[in-house]
Formats: sequence, C-alpha cells, structure tokens
Amino acid sequence: MMDKWRKHLVVPGDLDRIDRILREWEPTGGCGGQLQAGDVGWARRFRPESVAASLVEWRSPGGEPGAIHYRDSPMSGWFSMDPGLVRNRDLADEIAAWAAAQEPEGLVSVDGHALPAIWRQALMKRGFEATTDVWAHLWKPLSSADVVDVAGVEVTTGNDQAIVDRVAVQKAAFENSTFTVEKWHALALGPSFRPGFDLLARDEAGEAVAAITVWLPGEGKCGMIEPMGTHPDHRRLGHGRRVIRAACAALARAGASGVCVVTPESNAGAVEVYRAAGLRRLGQL
Repeated sequence: MMDKWRKHLVVPGDLDRIDRILREWEPTGGCGGQLQAGDVGWARRFRPESVAASLVEWRSPGGEPGAIHYRDSPMSGWFSMDPGLVRNRDLADEIAAWAAAQEPEGLVSVDGHALPAIWRQALMKRGFEATTDVWAHLWKPLSSADVVDVAGVEVTTGNDQAIVDRVAVQKAAFENSTFTVEKWHALALGPSFRPGFDLLARDEAGEAVAAITVWLPGEGKCGMIEPMGTHPDHRRLGHGRRVIRAACAALARAGASGVCVVTPESNAGAVEVYRAAGLRRLGQL
C-alpha cells in the first residue's frame, strides 16, 4: 500500500514555485478548466500571506508535488493536479477526505467540473453533490491570422494614467471590487504576469471603457482570460469584443495555441460578449 500523501501548507516563499508548477501542468494545445497559474496570478493582487493561506499542496512521500488546491472564497475552491496522477485513486481519496473535513458553515463548493471521474467519485463518496451552478467553458484557437492591430487599445504597463484608468474600469465593472493601483502593482510583480497582457480600451472620446488581463503558461499552450470587464456606462457598444480581440492578438503574437475563459452560465452578458469575440462554448462543465 502506498504511503500517505503529505499535505503541505503553502507559505509566501512558495508562491513563485506554485506558479511554476501550475504552468508546467497546463497541457500544450488544450485548455483545462481546472486551477491555472492565471487564477493564482490574479489573486496575487492581495497580500502574499493571504494568497499563501488560500493554497494547499499535496506532496508524494518523495516530496514531489501531486495536487494543488486554491480556495477563492470561504465556500469554494479549485483543484489542479499533476497530469500523470489524474487516475491516482490514493491521491483523489486523500484530497476528497480533506475537502469533506473542512466542515464549513453551510454549503461548500469544490470545483469538480474539470476533474477526472475518479476524483469526482471520491468527492461523491464523501457527500458532495453536483450543483446547479453550471459553468460555461469558452475557447478559441489562435493563429497568425489573429495577430491584428485593434484601434483604441493600449498596454497599461509603464503608463501611470492607463493603470489608474484600468483600475477604475475594473471597479466599475465588478460589483464590490476592491481593486486599487497598489493591488495592480502587486499582481504585476508575479512571475506569470506579462506586461503586454494587461490591456485597456478607450472610446473615440478617450474614455476608458473596457479592460482585460490574460495569462499564458508557455508557448504553444492556451492563454486564459482573467478578468475582462466593460464599464457599465459603455456596455453593448462593442468595447468588450474589441479588447478581447486585442488580447487574442497579443496571445497569438506570443505563440499561444488558443484562448479560453470559464464563466458562470448564468452570466448571459459575459457569455454573449465572449461569443461575439469569436470564442465558442466547449460545453457546459
């Protein structure tokens, strides 16, 4: 019988290593719906201690990483695992037992839509059930044809006013957002952040109207959108589609095989914008 997998509590000094592991685990060509480096990259706008406290790593008896869990809220979390261990029942059982032992007040959501069957079965044995909160996974393959110039879209990095405006769009687009210029600079220090992948769209009057950040785990791999938002005063005017097209051009230029995003199916407006920009639903996950 295999020795027990060891749970490792992540500390701030581990964050760059976790980032590297997640990028290595992301497949070439495809785009998984599980935890990705971009998820943790975007989270790094918060204090390192807070981000580290939200992460748990499982290691083999030999010290090799096997799986990583990120809790993005008190009631929900996301998994990623070494591609070579997706059928490892011992690891699946270990993590399912840990998830069930968290004993939150109320319902808890563990992202299982992208997990292999063995992992879903292990969770169900411990009382987890499928929820009605269905996610839409949208994807678009990229090629040299996507390397186009998009008018009115600029890179924020190195432009103080663009960063201020990008933060303002984010706060307006997402209710209860706590984004600040200081938090933008914090996430920009992360190893997965690329200066040319944080973009701001302006209208003909120069008003900031939409913003996007994309993440790329490596050449030949799929880029990820996290996040994209349009200022509520400027919606349904094509600005979201425009900034997504500019992000696709930046990713294609960097050698990305595609671009993907996972968003709640209930967010019809977001799904509509992504589809208008050329992304297609891979299915309800």
